[in-house]
Amino acid sequence: MKYILAIDFGRAYTKLCAIDIFDKKVLGRAISRTSPDLDIGYDNALEILHDSIGKIDFDMTLSCTSIVNAVPQSRVEPEPILSCNAVTVAAELLSEGTDSINGIGEIIVIDVGAESSSVYSVADGYAQKPNVMVKGTKLPRSYFTVENGLGFNNAPLSEYIQGMAGKLNFSEALIEEFLDLRDKDPYSLLEAGPDFKRVADEVCRICTNTALINHCGRIEAVYTPFKEAFLQHGKDLTGVKKIIGTGGAIANAKNPEQLISRNLDYTSLRPESPELAVDADNIFYAAGLLAKIDPNAALSIILDGIMI
Repeated sequence: MKYILAIDFGRAYTKLCAIDIFDKKVLGRAISRTSPDLDIGYDNALEILHDSIGKIDFDMTLSCTSIVNAVPQSRVEPEPILSCNAVTVAAELLSEGTDSINGIGEIIVIDVGAESSSVYSVADGYAQKPNVMVKGTKLPRSYFTVENGLGFNNAPLSEYIQGMAGKLNFSEALIEEFLDLRDKDPYSLLEAGPDFKRVADEVCRICTNTALINHCGRIEAVYTPFKEAFLQHGKDLTGVKKIIGTGGAIANAKNPEQLISRNLDYTSLRPESPELAVDADNIFYAAGLLAKIDPNAALSIILDGIMI
């Protein structure tokens, strides 16, 4: 077995990634709009992939999806797993490594999609400060949250950006034109001017930071007759040094290093001084799928793609 085709049936786009597991490298990628009949979007993306790298007879196809009830609508076999499960596997693999390749330790992965944003952490989340009591059920080391309705394409975010136009130094005309382009075809923004890319980065920044804040724990001061103490809700991720950004919005950001805002909320247990690495080729899902077959090849393509 040499050639693997990884597929992600997203709500907005269908993504394909061709992998050579012998040489542990990505051969090519393709993307097409997802259609109600999933096979149409898949066939379009496959044609683009073949035009790019030539026709390949794949030895195996692996797929994931974020669409409920997608399985009966596609001829792809075996049945797709959930996209969140694929990204979870990739995050754990990158953090913990394999028998022959070292992982990079505790990490957070942020995936900004079209209609939702997800955050995955692989970290213990133990209290980092003295006099802290953890409240509630201890969360697992590998844990993810999803913010439905908080994606690059969603309507409430559009209204927020329009309301913030003056503060962000964006004209209302620019915002309206941006939203029109985005609603017709978000990938057309890749060819748009720098002003449109600044707006796109702001949309992505809002998704990234809101999802991150909601994923991380919080700390609450309580006062006793003897001393000040603290209650910790959720995981303390202040010590996590690596954040990985994935998904098309982050991968195509003009200034990805500016997507993570400085933490000015002392009650938030989000990372204090993280480094952001970007999954520039948007292949985290593919690595998560491939990990079931060849974890060393999967980890190799992640490390090659994000350049930590």
